[in-house]
Amino acid sequence: MRYFIHMLAFHVFLSASSLVAVSEEEVKTCPFVYEARPPSAEDGLRNCTWYSQYSCCKRTEVTSVFQGMLPLDTPSGMDVAKARHCRNLINYMMCYFCDPNQANWYTTTVQICQPFCADVYTYCGEAAYNGVTIADSFASGEEFCAAQMFTVVQGESGCFKFDPTVFDSSPTVAGSVLTFFLCLLSNLLV
Repeated sequence: MRYFIHMLAFHVFLSASSLVAVSEEEVKTCPFVYEARPPSAEDGLRNCTWYSQYSCCKRTEVTSVFQGMLPLDTPSGMDVAKARHCRNLINYMMCYFCDPNQANWYTTTVQICQPFCADVYTYCGEAAYNGVTIADSFASGEEFCAAQMFTVVQGESGCFKFDPTVFDSSPTVAGSVLTFFLCLLSNLLV
């Protein structure tokens, strides 16, 4: 259970990608993945699309990470907005190795911001893996993040933090894409 997040899966297939604004002068290498590899554009980052314009990961690495995960279950009675935010938090956390800013928060371990961990615990405490909730498995967000082998840093400086803006347009775009496919399907069936 200590490596809980590494076994989580959720099949969030974001339909839109967002540009992560990072100048090339700020980050020159990707120390978590390969010291010598610089961030670059990468198509096909299914669960980490917001990094596609400037990324430290490759499509095959994202696919490998997300394929081996088991589902994160949110209870049917859980507030829809809370469940969506939970999935967004976990999805974002799992894409840490794609972040082109990783040189700012990775040394020998991932330095993760404590407020990010607290939000995961607040929004995902009711979510479960194999029937056991995050809140039943961990006493706090800090404990949850530490169990993922992350070093929890107080505050929001020099650490990996959640960026909610990457998910701002996704529900609308995803809904539009779904509506388009439903219309297309209904036309094919007529």
